[in-house]
Amino acid sequence: MDLINRSALIYNSPSRRSDIDYNKSISPEAIKGVISLFRQLPNRGATLIWFHGVSQDFVNLYPDFNTYREWMLANYSDTPLLVFEKFLLNPSTEPVAFLDFLETVFKNNAAEIDNDLIESVNSVLEKSECAYRLTKFVKHKVLAQNYPKVYLAPNSAIDSYSIEPLRELFSNPDFVGPEKSFHKALERYKLEDYSGCVTSCTAAIESSIKVIAKKKNLKIKGKGVGTLLQSLISESRLPSRLSTVAGYFSERRQSIGDAHGNPDLAETTDAEIQFFISLTAALIVYMATELYS
Repeated sequence: MDLINRSALIYNSPSRRSDIDYNKSISPEAIKGVISLFRQLPNRGATLIWFHGVSQDFVNLYPDFNTYREWMLANYSDTPLLVFEKFLLNPSTEPVAFLDFLETVFKNNAAEIDNDLIESVNSVLEKSECAYRLTKFVKHKVLAQNYPKVYLAPNSAIDSYSIEPLRELFSNPDFVGPEKSFHKALERYKLEDYSGCVTSCTAAIESSIKVIAKKKNLKIKGKGVGTLLQSLISESRLPSRLSTVAGYFSERRQSIGDAHGNPDLAETTDAEIQFFISLTAALIVYMATELYS
C-alpha cells in the first residue's frame, strides 16, 4: 500500500468518523482485557515489532501519545502494550481513543490477518459489556475494505426479543433460504453496506412469505416485499393493519435498497438500519408463529 493510501486509511478512524456514536463509555476491564489478549500472542518478537509500528501510526492520530511513546523508547525492555494501556486508561483520554487503537492495530502492515484473533477480541468486548465490536478481515468488491472496523453491537434486548427467536425458527430446514438472506443482511450491515442490508432483509421476508404460503397452501401473488406481504395478509388471518408495515418495507426497499441499481439512494442512518433489521426479524417470527405452525 502506498504512503498516501496508508495515511488515508489511518486517518479514517472512529474519532474522525460520524457514522455512529463512538463515545459510549468503555470500561477499564475491556481495555485491560484486550491488552492482556495481545500480550498472550505466542510470537513475542513479532508482536513487539507489530505494536512498535502501531505506536508510530497512533501518534498521527494522537500527538500527545508521543510523550508515552518516547517513554517506551527510553525503556525499550517494556512492551509497547504497556504504554498503550497507560495512555488508554488515563482519565483524560476519551473513550474513542480505544476504538482508534483497535482499528489502528489491524491496519498496521505487520498486523496478524487472523479472524480467530478478531473473534477473541470481540469475546473480550462482549464479556466486558462493551457496546462495540470489530468486523472481520474481509474483501468487499464495493467498499474495497479488507481490515477490521469498529461497529456498534446490536442492542441486547432487541437481540433477545427478535434475533434469538429468529435463530430458533431458522433451525427449521424449510427456512434455509430466508436464513441465508438474513445472514447476508447482517454481514452487509457490519460492512456499513446499508443499501445492501435493506435488500437482503427484504429478500429474507419475501422468502419467508413463500415458505409459509407453501406450507399453508395459500395462493400468494405478485412480486416485491410490499405486494407479497399484502397478498399474504389478504389470504390469511394476519390483521389488515399490518398493511402499514408492508408499506414501510416497500418504500424503504425502493428508496434505500440496491437491487435495482438506483443511483439516487435516500439517506439513512445506522439507527434506522438497526431498526430495520430488528423489524425484519420480528416480522418473520410473527408471521411464522401465527401461520406456519
